[in-house]
Amino acid sequence: MLEKSVFSSYMKQLISSSIFKSMSKSEIITTLESKSAEIVNYKKNELICKQYEPLDYIGIILEGKVHMTRQCVNTSTMSTYVMGKNDVFGLDIICSDATTSPYAIEVEQSSTVLYIESSKLFFMDKANYKFTSKFNLNLIKVLAEHSVFMTKQMDYIRIMSLKKRICTFLLDNYMINKNKLFIINMTRDQMANYLNATRPAVSRILRELKEQNIIDYYRSSFKILDLETLSNL
Repeated sequence: MLEKSVFSSYMKQLISSSIFKSMSKSEIITTLESKSAEIVNYKKNELICKQYEPLDYIGIILEGKVHMTRQCVNTSTMSTYVMGKNDVFGLDIICSDATTSPYAIEVEQSSTVLYIESSKLFFMDKANYKFTSKFNLNLIKVLAEHSVFMTKQMDYIRIMSLKKRICTFLLDNYMINKNKLFIINMTRDQMANYLNATRPAVSRILRELKEQNIIDYYRSSFKILDLETLSNL
């Protein structure tokens, strides 16, 4: 059972996590105690789970980042996405008929993860039914958001032109952030893999867009300078 003192030190992160949306501190504490939650610390590059290994828990990232990757049949590696503070992994597997992880989970930087076993995840405590229902509803919403994210990736891959793919990706980030200046939480390699391309090809097109004063960027920070032109490419 998770000690309150250990849990309380991460309360700020947990309250801001969508898994605990609209739940009070006491409700979060009681929920985690009833589910025998566990906190684990990881060092950079540690492997949390190998691809095709059994996975019977969800992880909530309290600090740091983890990188999800999938090894394709042709031995090339396709990056799925990077997850950061308050993101949740494993929920899609737990809520499906899958018994193993379709991707490997690796620590990108020193991280702290809160785990809840699948057998306890949807456990209904009659004494605390009201806020347990909040927790379960939040789980469903997080799962739906993950489904939308993966669907969007497939939409990008269906676009034949890599330049159009990149422009659409940048425009989507602009729409999500409602700002022409935004951060993309991916390295160039990860962005290329996510868009089903090579890093040199992605870098070349980004450089061309920058030279044409359509966008500007520095590392993971991007700014759209000419929204109309970017939309029409």
